[in-house]
Amino acid sequence: MIDRLSLPIVENRGEKDPSTSIFTRQEIIAPKDFVSVFHETSPQRLQDIDAYGLHFDVEVRNFSNPTLISAFNDILNKARPEWAKQAKLDRGQVLFAYPNLELGHGMGGLADERFNDKKHIATFETIQKYNPEDLQKHGITTWEEYRDYVISEIQQSKKTQGALLELKVDPTTSFVGDLKLIEDARFFADRTLREQALTNYWLSVIAFTDFQKWYKIPTENEQGIDEELRDPSGWGGRGYMAIKGAPAHLPDAIVTAEIMIPQDIPQEHIRVVAS
Repeated sequence: MIDRLSLPIVENRGEKDPSTSIFTRQEIIAPKDFVSVFHETSPQRLQDIDAYGLHFDVEVRNFSNPTLISAFNDILNKARPEWAKQAKLDRGQVLFAYPNLELGHGMGGLADERFNDKKHIATFETIQKYNPEDLQKHGITTWEEYRDYVISEIQQSKKTQGALLELKVDPTTSFVGDLKLIEDARFFADRTLREQALTNYWLSVIAFTDFQKWYKIPTENEQGIDEELRDPSGWGGRGYMAIKGAPAHLPDAIVTAEIMIPQDIPQEHIRVVAS
């Protein structure tokens, strides 16, 4: 079985003390209130990040389509409510991350393929039921073998290469929004519907500290209900749900949690998880 946390990473040829390099650092030493979040970037960026840390302006330029993303962020910024303007929350001047390694960011990508076992189990069972010959020709008999096969394919495919970083960040300065609502907004041709979708997105944006306190990934009991949830009927099988006691203004669900970090991350608060 493949050890997913020990997959090959971009080689670091320097003679650094292991604790001082993002490539070999085993633990990030940061203030006790800082928390781990995860960020995906290009493997070609890793040497620069190891030298200078993670900077939002450089990361934006390395998106697959930076012009398009920048233009869409400008549209989102124009829909900001007054509190977001006062907080100087600008989607063009933040780093993006996600809070849970197993869930990834929900839009595909490195963590989603390497660490989301629920996804691999569901896919394996579907293939096993409807197209078992695809598994048989690769000698796959278990979902673990299917997962390892997918990871192996990622390692050999130039199209899906990426680098996954763990960051330690101050939750009191960051925000969380629902990326799914942004994806929904992109598909509305009607201007009124699109503007409403953008408004809904900003309504989903909350302080990271509130997200930590009031949201969880639901679990099921024998009756199929997570009794900690504020509104179990809203659970759609993905993402995070508000728990009982959460303030009424917080959304019931955040399907695809996207963390916005409004500052650069110093090198000593970064390590490579996989690449």
